[in-house]
Amino acid sequence: MPMAYGLGCVYRFSDNFYISGDIYQTNWNELTHINEMGDESNPTTEKPPDKSHMNPTRQLRIGSEYLFVNPHSTKIIALRGGIFYDPLPSIQSQDDCFGFSLGFGYTKNDLFSLDMAYQFRFADNANEDLFEYLKLSETIREHKIYFSVILYLL
Repeated sequence: MPMAYGLGCVYRFSDNFYISGDIYQTNWNELTHINEMGDESNPTTEKPPDKSHMNPTRQLRIGSEYLFVNPHSTKIIALRGGIFYDPLPSIQSQDDCFGFSLGFGYTKNDLFSLDMAYQFRFADNANEDLFEYLKLSETIREHKIYFSVILYLL
């Protein structure tokens, strides 16, 4: 896999409201596969690494969370949302891909937490240069739902 790194920060407006952001880079130009014969190639372009000419991509994300806390209760409800820019690696130039997410969480004392999130990601004319010989491109409309349960054991 190629080298990837990022930097993020969070700002707390109050005990109940946070905004965070990050920038992340993936060096797709370093992606290399070595086959059983020892030959190196970029698996996306199927060319040797020095002829692949893929550029790194930089992802941007901004999100927020609001916590509903009742001081007389042991429950916390969290509402979350965010937007992102997540370009796809490409041979000529990166393909723009955008999205957003919405979610909520429910925590009961120190017993358990439930989290659920929805993400929508979209792009037009993606991977056009990867399918250049076929004269094809992709329209991406991706829906994902995430769900987690955490049990707090002694």
